[in-house]
Amino acid sequence: MDIHFNADRYILSNPDNKIWSVLTFLAICLSSFIFILQWRQLPFFLDMYYHLAVAKGFDAAEGLVLHNFWEYGPNGAPHIYPPLIHTIILGLLKIGFSGIAVVKILSCVIPALFLYTTWYVIKNILNKRTAFFAVYLCLCASLFMISISFTPAATIAVTLLLLAVFFIHKNYILTASLIMGLIFYTHTGIALLSLLLILLAWISSIIHTKQFIKLLSFTLLIGLPWCLHIIKSISEISWHNTAQMPVRFYPVIVVFLIIGLIRVLKNMHEYKIFIILIIALMPMGILYPFRLFSSQGMIGFIILAAIGLDSLYTTVDNALKKNRAAGRYLPFFTLVLLLYLIIFAPSINLHKNDIRLELSDSQLTAIFEGKVRRPEYIISSGMFNSDLFKELSSYINKYSDNGEFIWSNYRYITGILWCVTQRPSLSHMLLEIKPKDRRLNLADGSLLIIIDEPEGEFKRISKIIKSCFSIVGTFKKEGTGIYILKNKDSEQAFSIADPLISTPYLFIILCVYLIAIVLCGKNKY
Repeated sequence: MDIHFNADRYILSNPDNKIWSVLTFLAICLSSFIFILQWRQLPFFLDMYYHLAVAKGFDAAEGLVLHNFWEYGPNGAPHIYPPLIHTIILGLLKIGFSGIAVVKILSCVIPALFLYTTWYVIKNILNKRTAFFAVYLCLCASLFMISISFTPAATIAVTLLLLAVFFIHKNYILTASLIMGLIFYTHTGIALLSLLLILLAWISSIIHTKQFIKLLSFTLLIGLPWCLHIIKSISEISWHNTAQMPVRFYPVIVVFLIIGLIRVLKNMHEYKIFIILIIALMPMGILYPFRLFSSQGMIGFIILAAIGLDSLYTTVDNALKKNRAAGRYLPFFTLVLLLYLIIFAPSINLHKNDIRLELSDSQLTAIFEGKVRRPEYIISSGMFNSDLFKELSSYINKYSDNGEFIWSNYRYITGILWCVTQRPSLSHMLLEIKPKDRRLNLADGSLLIIIDEPEGEFKRISKIIKSCFSIVGTFKKEGTGIYILKNKDSEQAFSIADPLISTPYLFIILCVYLIAIVLCGKNKY
């Protein structure tokens, strides 16, 4: 039997040969490996702890609840965060993973799934080389990679939006509507952007009027139950953006973006679907400029930059073809380009009135420069110090009963302690909820945990609490004083809300829904 070797499969000039898929796989593995190297520092921010706390709330209630009884004590507050991420976490908890292990695992897995989806969508709409460049440029932006790790619900929502873009492009209307409907149960803000995407797809003639009506109707019908809950709770939602995250620009990506824009303007028909994706993501910057320019919303700009890089690569490749001797060095030139981009990936960091230039700020180089704060630092919002929480838990179990409220001047600490000790909190982690007529009364707390940071915080709080509190413990961690105060008179205790959907049915609904998406996609509906 003759064996024929097809060398053309491995020619870099071919934008659809398998080597680009292999390089993409290696890039995603590199990204995941970098996250694993930072295992002790994961998760990078308190969002993951919030989602874990909600999952623990679902676990305590034995199902999905619409009332947050584990925070905002003693009366609680409406629970408005969509439940998909919490259902996933709950499933992993039921399998037997510890809470901290779950948030660390998801901090690695979700970015990898996001990168894979980005590759899958672009390579099926454009080509494998452009898809690889998109994934690779993601790795050239450290803050982008970190942020898609520490804001998992928004990352999952944008991942679903990318899949919806693909199925809209293929005119699989039912599949696209099922995916967009699921976004309503993932992230409310991005669900609204998905509706804008549907409108833009119709205006730009990607879908015709009948398809537009079907897609919009099915999506709204699926998302209606959660929309009604949000509308019912709208008076207790805060629309003020309290987050002051830095905005970071990457000049290399900006340059490729401009080149990509020029190419797109010359052939709008081929790239129309990605243009409407970028436009649909733009409103994200109204409340969260960081999320548009440095986080999930940046993916639209990265795709445009990847188109620009592919255009530049094609131009260089065509020039080298005219000189056969030089053409032999295309693999070498490609390797140099990739190394250059990931090593020399400068960024401009804008935060309040401060402007800072980083000469090398890719995901790879950032870990060697210690840009992420140490996990053991007591006031870090991206830390889990097992010794600290073990010590705090011992005080809580000794001096309070199950169901009694605790409070700390660092909100995320009580959020984690709810996960560990099942003690509800007077404080809260989600800033988007402002319950009506709620005034914090520390006298409702059984135990107070005061972190003396900045120094003097303990004295300030001591002046405003009642004399019924007495110090039952004090210790230092990383040079920071920690005080445990007991309230002998507190009789407040929480009551667990009744579940709207019990846990087994919650898992069944999710599994059936995902199977429906897969079957509809396979059958081209």
